[in-house]
Amino acid sequence: MSLTFPSLVSSDTKVSSYCNYIEYSAFCDGDILFDEFDTDDNGLQIADIVGELKRRLNLYGDSFLPYEIRKDSIASLLPDKENYLHYFYCLYYALQGGSFPVNVTNIFEQITDNSLKNYFGTTNSTITSIGQNTANLRGSIDSIRIALKEVKGNYDVIAPQAKDGGIDIVTYKPLDDRGNQIVCLTDATIGKNWKTSKSVITKLNYWTDYILFKVCPITCLSIVHVVDEAEFYQASRNNGLIFDRTRIMKYFTSDNTLKASLEAWHATL
Repeated sequence: MSLTFPSLVSSDTKVSSYCNYIEYSAFCDGDILFDEFDTDDNGLQIADIVGELKRRLNLYGDSFLPYEIRKDSIASLLPDKENYLHYFYCLYYALQGGSFPVNVTNIFEQITDNSLKNYFGTTNSTITSIGQNTANLRGSIDSIRIALKEVKGNYDVIAPQAKDGGIDIVTYKPLDDRGNQIVCLTDATIGKNWKTSKSVITKLNYWTDYILFKVCPITCLSIVHVVDEAEFYQASRNNGLIFDRTRIMKYFTSDNTLKASLEAWHATL
């Protein structure tokens, strides 16, 4: 039975969407033959698909190899699936698209938080998960400001509908008690329209009003997708640091609490 080309539920290209589906199918089934690829009705070429899968392997890096490309097939290299539910989660929502309840999106924030802290070499971060009103937002921002040892800005400009201020994770790497450190403000999303709906750099203006940073933070967009090569420059200019699925997997380390959350999520599918 051939693999059916998935619906374009995201803003991914055809090749990217199909490669997501191949990664997903290989993870679930173990081995996918090239002659199972349903390319005839979709204007796809096997060479383009294999080329993108090779590019992704290079991006994942030697520390995380989810599959291998053989002469006539794609084979999973992750037999112990319960230890790679973070990868399955990202693949699932890269294909699924749509809007999801907070308990689902919070898992992605935790996955991203794990990887970012490893990338920056720090144990310090706050997942904002703030709530639905300005009073809660002000309290949370103030807690973050105190942890960062920075100066209070103008909280009066925080709009009632701001919720989390557009930032899901604040990662920082302290030097001493003077502030003046690496700070990363991250928007983590499993949404399907990240290309058109996300511009994390614009949110920096609000946060530099809230907190008078001594060193301007960097911004980050974290997504379950893999950014196409032709779109990477523009995505970077709009959002700052890009943590797509390949980078998340490269820096993720085992976490028992998160593993339990992923297992509970997986049981609902």
